[in-house]
Amino acid sequence: MAKDKGLSYRYDCDNHWIVDVQYENTEAIANARLTLNDRELVLYSVMAASGAKYATENGLSEGKGLVWWIKGASGTLYENILDDSVDDPLVVLTHCAEYKS
Repeated sequence: MAKDKGLSYRYDCDNHWIVDVQYENTEAIANARLTLNDRELVLYSVMAASGAKYATENGLSEGKGLVWWIKGASGTLYENILDDSVDDPLVVLTHCAEYKS
């Protein structure tokens, strides 16, 4: 289930990254705007068996996309290798928990 429209969340990750996310969910579009290491990335909603999943082909490095998959108050950031020769294109970059102030 997608997070509330227009709300911002901060996630603390197990590799010491901070991921700030603003979810924009309307009837017309659903996306997540991630800020990671001073870089802003827009990921778009994709099908998920559970939780909410967002993806982009424009990742942190050339030839790799990103997937942000949230379930409840936790999320996982994956690197998506954009190469058909790879058996499992998703590589876990970090696991994150919603920041509680």
